[in-house]
Amino acid sequence: MRDKGLSEHESAEQGAEQVWWALLASTATTVAIFLQVFFLKDIEGQLFGDLALTIAIAVSVSLIVAVVLLPVLAKYFLKQQRVNDPNEKPWQRITAFVMACTNTRAKRFSLAVTLLNLSSG
Repeated sequence: MRDKGLSEHESAEQGAEQVWWALLASTATTVAIFLQVFFLKDIEGQLFGDLALTIAIAVSVSLIVAVVLLPVLAKYFLKQQRVNDPNEKPWQRITAFVMACTNTRAKRFSLAVTLLNLSSG
């Protein structure tokens, strides 16, 4: 975001907004899986319940840190600088080529058929 001319504050805020739903989804799925283990009965619950609860709490805290603390730290500690990436132009050309090859349904279908034919022999 900062390479687009935004301030540190705006960059940190927009970056956190962009990853919020992905982080929330991955955290929710992980917590949902491990909390089920916490409620197991018998020996399995006794063996793995504490570990499952610890993992669920740790992943939840890491979500809070990633969304609240890291953008604030980035805002204050990262200074405005322009990084020159020597691979920026080649990657832009590769991306444009791939997008041009797959921008219609017919092109995607013919690409898939070609790749399947190549892989089968």
